[in-house]
Amino acid sequence: MEFSITGHIGRQAIRSGNHLLDLLAFGYRIASGLLKKTPEDPQGVRRCILEEVYFSCIGALTIIIPAALLIGSTMMVYLSRVSEQLFMGKAVLILIVREIGPAATTLLLILRSATAMTGEILCMRVLAVKGCPKDWDPGHVKTVCIPRVLGMIISILLLFIVFDVSAIFGGFGVVWALTDLPLGNLLDQVGKALTFTDILVVIIKAMGFGTIIGVTSLFHGFNRQPEIFSIPHAASRAAVESFFYCLVANVAVSTAFYL
Repeated sequence: MEFSITGHIGRQAIRSGNHLLDLLAFGYRIASGLLKKTPEDPQGVRRCILEEVYFSCIGALTIIIPAALLIGSTMMVYLSRVSEQLFMGKAVLILIVREIGPAATTLLLILRSATAMTGEILCMRVLAVKGCPKDWDPGHVKTVCIPRVLGMIISILLLFIVFDVSAIFGGFGVVWALTDLPLGNLLDQVGKALTFTDILVVIIKAMGFGTIIGVTSLFHGFNRQPEIFSIPHAASRAAVESFFYCLVANVAVSTAFYL
């Protein structure tokens, strides 16, 4: 049987389409679980949310803050050489708060938390841990899936705030202390340039990216056979897909608000 490039591309497109539909259906199941009655163990759900926030947010601060200082100071050094003072405040706001901050934070969070969440679910299924069935069961949406997705959304929103504050104020402090560049009243210009739209963009991206990372990671954790050897491949696939979907969502949100 001869190999056909067209047929191969067509089969890959069909498989990709089916995979995307399965992922959307899985996300719909999780979203519909929010409208159902409260879980039997509300304290367990709250504990799961707090654990996810602690791991994904608090545990990531040692990575996020140095990265924010480095990126923020580098951007300010560059912009101070190519832009006027009035334009520099708006440029810092757009580049750091709207674009670089969410993108860098999301990438770091995917590398840290998306892989961990997928591996956690697969390990729980392999070991048949109570509360996580060996096979997918819609009845466990409240106790297994929703807390982790909510924890991811809260974590990424908090990390956006930490990154922006560290990049702007910390970056300004680093440049002011280590260089003689004329930053002037940059912080005042950033404050004047900040609008409700900028805040809304950050909130939308946080909710969208957190949902994408959480749903994609959980999907690959449940979609694989409960075997210990499936964990590396599933975790890697979850991270790559989460990054791609977040990239598409980032372009869509930015385009919608810039047009």
